[in-house]
Amino acid sequence: MEEQNYRLMKAFITNDSLSMTELTAQFHVSNRTMLKRIQDLNDDLQQIAEVRSNQQNFYLKVDDFAQLTKLQTGYLKRQLDFNDPQKRQAFILQRLIKSPTYIILDDLAEELTVSKGTLNKDIKILKKVLPNYQADIVAITNKGIKLTVAHDYNYGLLLTQLIFDYYPGEAPAMSAAQRTQLNQILGDLDEASHTTALINNNLAALAELQGADHRLEGTIPHYQTLLPRAKLAPLVALVNEVLAVQLTPTEIDFLCYPLNLKVLPATDDELLQQRLQWVHQLYQQIQTTVMGTIDIDLNFEHVFDQIRYHLLFMINRLIFKVTSDSILSDEVIEKFPVALELAMSTAKALEAQIGAAVPDTEVNYLAIYYQMEIEDARLDPKRKVAIVGEVSRSIKKLITHQVGEMFQDAIGVDTFSTEAALKQSQFHYLIIFSNWPIDQTDIPYSVPIVRINSVFRTQELISRINVSFVADLIHKKLCDFRIVQIPQKLDYFKGSEWLIQQEIELGQVNESFVDRWYKREQKKLNIYENGVAIPHVIDDSGAPRVLLTIGYYEREITYAKRKVQLVFLIGIPQKVDGQLSKALSQVYDFIFSVSQNQRIYHNLLHFDNKRPLAQIVEGI
Repeated sequence: MEEQNYRLMKAFITNDSLSMTELTAQFHVSNRTMLKRIQDLNDDLQQIAEVRSNQQNFYLKVDDFAQLTKLQTGYLKRQLDFNDPQKRQAFILQRLIKSPTYIILDDLAEELTVSKGTLNKDIKILKKVLPNYQADIVAITNKGIKLTVAHDYNYGLLLTQLIFDYYPGEAPAMSAAQRTQLNQILGDLDEASHTTALINNNLAALAELQGADHRLEGTIPHYQTLLPRAKLAPLVALVNEVLAVQLTPTEIDFLCYPLNLKVLPATDDELLQQRLQWVHQLYQQIQTTVMGTIDIDLNFEHVFDQIRYHLLFMINRLIFKVTSDSILSDEVIEKFPVALELAMSTAKALEAQIGAAVPDTEVNYLAIYYQMEIEDARLDPKRKVAIVGEVSRSIKKLITHQVGEMFQDAIGVDTFSTEAALKQSQFHYLIIFSNWPIDQTDIPYSVPIVRINSVFRTQELISRINVSFVADLIHKKLCDFRIVQIPQKLDYFKGSEWLIQQEIELGQVNESFVDRWYKREQKKLNIYENGVAIPHVIDDSGAPRVLLTIGYYEREITYAKRKVQLVFLIGIPQKVDGQLSKALSQVYDFIFSVSQNQRIYHNLLHFDNKRPLAQIVEGI
């Protein structure tokens, strides 16, 4: 049994039942991850016990108490040897927090029953993690090691975030009446059990720190409570009584920060407005950095109006390392390249301002807010389809309904009895339905022409439309399109670099393009499902178009344990207006259509550069 499964089992053993909110708060994971861990634990407990659910509450049903006891005893015996490096590191941190003086390495190695070399490796790993908590381990010859923190509240975070998972904090002793009073006070402030769990965890941390003669003093940079002290007075008075101390202002802020992660009935409007003004000033400073990354015609004041509450509480989450559930996959967010660039630039500027790392989940949420602002209608405001040929009223009604369902909007339908009548119309139709082939020579725009019965094959129809949109972008010179074969001997990284060098030689992008691509690829490998890779970078060449170069391998390759055959290299123009933003969205829709349709995928691998792009939807 793994350490995390044991800790989860122990939580179920010591509680009659636990809600999903309580579980995710205690173990700092998302709902999805917790369900996976419960499944893993059940796999370990086969024929001994099982975690079951009852109306969103989870409990442990024990079938063999003797075997469960044996499992616990055997596990604990193994863990006493500190075989788990993460548990050793948690122990080291706990000892450093509790020690008022330097700790000699030899003494600590003996206490852990490990070699000094192993101890040094653990310390090296910790020194990489601790900067996220504004902390460090300092060593002085002949003295040993000592923990330092920039701000006292970080001691509490180290306990709740890195230590309590392995050495759970014990709640301070309190009477039944005090426990009832605590639950009542917390329930009045916020009914969410998740908040109660976080505050109880913080209370255990304060109790442990007090036991080590550690008091939290000083400020918590960039943090401001949104609840007046009068609202917190009953809670503070009770904790003072339980701990037999007078909490410092910093300890009160640390204890009560879970009450400042959302708007509550107790939230003070004046404090909230003051905080929003500060966030507004901060965002205006960030805006300057963001606009230097990508030149886009965007109403940043309107963005702030939409994002202000999210940004306010996000900053509090960042300060106290509170994670948000990841409900947006990277694949979804990558469909919004301009919004993602804006979000990443915002996150980078925010990190520089408040000194806290912004996780990918928060970046994804920021991207959605930006996308909401820059997303204009992908099609013409008056969207219509055309039907050529004699059709009954019922067929016309069916087409109207089906196309409307597909695009989630009201779609107009024009009917033409002949091909000649269609060509006299100046309207740019979304789709043309016909029961016979139509010559597109005299139609001045790219449009998919499909058989009437294809209206019920939704995915194929959408794919045809996405391909036609990109063909139209190419025709209007809003997209520079090429498809080339990548030398088979090159791996994904070298192959992408080779593609970029081709574009540099053609004068499409600058030398700086490859440097920006390299930095981005180091941060995140842009390989997705179905053998598709989408490296994309801001293009500062000044060209008012989207660059789309498709590289393909004759045979699928493997890179970093992922399959690759199609590489879609995208150059995002540094200056983006509404038209180019729309073009980018259409390019990404095109890519995802290719990745999801094996026949289009196959046709693209056999692309004939002498024929138009529409060839890839033949036969689908």
